[in-house]
Amino acid sequence: MDKDWKISYSQIALLFGFVFFSLGILGIIQIGLLDGLLEVIPYSLIILLLGILFIIGVLIKKLQK
Repeated sequence: MDKDWKISYSQIALLFGFVFFSLGILGIIQIGLLDGLLEVIPYSLIILLLGILFIIGVLIKKLQK
């Protein structure tokens, strides 16, 4: 069995993209809208946009290859 795992930078960026995307969505929906904490929504939007940028960046880089 081969134990030499190789993880590329695009896979790491995609992982962080999905993590930031899910945390941003969670912050906007559950914390911001449901609990009525409107001061949290701008921070959640920033996290959500970072996640979207990571995902789009990886997809664009994959399409260029």
